[in-house]
Amino acid sequence: MYAQYFIFMKKLLLLISVFLISAFSLSSQSLSLSNASGSITNGQTIMVSGDANLVLTAYVYVTNNTSADLDVMVKKIVLYEVPNTINYFCWIQCYPPDVFVSPSPLTIPANSTDFTHFSGDYDALGAHGITKIMYVFFDSQNANDSIAVEIWFNAGTVGVSSPAEAEGRQFKVYPNPAYGQVFVDMNGIETGEAMPFRLFDLNGRMVQETLIKPEETQSIDVQHLDAGIYLYEAGREGNELQRGRLVIR
Repeated sequence: MYAQYFIFMKKLLLLISVFLISAFSLSSQSLSLSNASGSITNGQTIMVSGDANLVLTAYVYVTNNTSADLDVMVKKIVLYEVPNTINYFCWIQCYPPDVFVSPSPLTIPANSTDFTHFSGDYDALGAHGITKIMYVFFDSQNANDSIAVEIWFNAGTVGVSSPAEAEGRQFKVYPNPAYGQVFVDMNGIETGEAMPFRLFDLNGRMVQETLIKPEETQSIDVQHLDAGIYLYEAGREGNELQRGRLVIR
């Protein structure tokens, strides 16, 4: 009996230790994000809605949580773009649409927040629809020390007030966040053949590829991947690709 109790307490202490280590690693992240509505969690989706004939702008504040100055850069990842529209971002200065990584870093002093230098801008040029863009902020000396936010620019699409309401009904990847496995639902999509489902880290490296079958739901094991934010891509070049963000806990 005492042996069983000892084993139970040992497992309990181990579980508590793992929890404390995880909590510390989350709290010790170098960068954090916020906007006028409050703090932004890593990978959070925010919708910015407006007239399709006006430029939509998302403002994000970037905080350096460390005791040293940080040189911070920004990467733009286009998950889905409504055809014939324009998007760009500003970080120190504004860059043209074909710039996806800021050419120069911005130095954010220790324990300070930059309120003025970043904006994500979207010009729908009259086209209605939702364009999805992820912005990744990272230490220029360590690209893995990063934090991201996904902005959905909703131009002229009435009746949609949140990302949850705008989720597509045909192609689904869930749960998101995922714990150990993720399901890809292709019901209603007639591709005629299996197609690759790829996962990429935020540095663009493919970390997993799985063939998925049309018109069914398939389970994919992701427990071997580190916790974090990944981008998924399903389909083949030349056809319409399904893209999105997957958070793994």
